[in-house]
Amino acid sequence: MSLNESVVEDAAISWFAQNGYTVGHGPNLAPGEPGAERGSFADVILKGRLQEAIHRLNPLIPQEAQEDALSKVLRLEASTFVGSNRAFHKMLRDGVEVEYQRPDGSIAGDHVRLVDFSDPAANDWFAVLMKKYEVACDTCMVSTGVYRLLETATRS
Repeated sequence: MSLNESVVEDAAISWFAQNGYTVGHGPNLAPGEPGAERGSFADVILKGRLQEAIHRLNPLIPQEAQEDALSKVLRLEASTFVGSNRAFHKMLRDGVEVEYQRPDGSIAGDHVRLVDFSDPAANDWFAVLMKKYEVACDTCMVSTGVYRLLETATRS
């Protein structure tokens, strides 16, 4: 039996499915398709999934603060790639800092969680087999709308 790229990709997707991930197929999710979850291949965050995760994981945080957190993730500002990576890692690890007005008029500060580390099953685990599209990876793993693992079998 010869080992080729498809065998590895199929095995990876099978493993993800067996471990509770929802499995998607890239051509069905591609921009312009009915099931598209991003506007372009350059989008690295699945906004709808992240928005749903923020709402699900932070039910006591007002919606306005949840939307502020989503906006901060989507427009991450840093002067370097390394700085962006560190800032994003901090948001994943610690949550996104937000402020909101309480019913009594006082201002509250809080953190909006993007990932539930205490209960991994509460997260949205999603694996995608990309196949042949304008991407540099073949298999992607997404948690709460954020790409976490990109696998490619070739350097091209």
